[in-house]
Amino acid sequence: MNRVGTVTTTNFTDATGAQGTPYYYWARSINRFGKTGSLSAPDTGARSLTPPLTVTATDGAYTDRVQVSWSAAPGATGYQVFRSTANNGTTALLLGTATGTPYADTQASPGTLYYYWVAATNRLLTSRRSACTRGTGNCRRPRA
Repeated sequence: MNRVGTVTTTNFTDATGAQGTPYYYWARSINRFGKTGSLSAPDTGARSLTPPLTVTATDGAYTDRVQVSWSAAPGATGYQVFRSTANNGTTALLLGTATGTPYADTQASPGTLYYYWVAATNRLLTSRRSACTRGTGNCRRPRA
């Protein structure tokens, strides 16, 4: 156990921890003579995960999928991929999960424009969603 800091108030902000990593915290009082009290019961806290900053989706490059790619997020061990036919994150549905990039949306309909968002996850936290990107399933050619 390492001392992270000393404050004269009833709250403390720890900006030194790694994003998405849970830490245990204890507090104890100290009087004006330097005598310390007992440690409090522990509590956990973690800095939030940052969503992927760069998300891209292919636009008609494949006949069988839209491929969604993103930049890695610090502290993430997985990702959630969301999709909507409207540029509105509140209507987006969870499409699937992945441990890394890319994600193949094989349920995309040819010629349909989709909007995608990605959230970073780990065993305790889920980030807010990334900025939106869009991609289109390519129209399949008829067989001759």
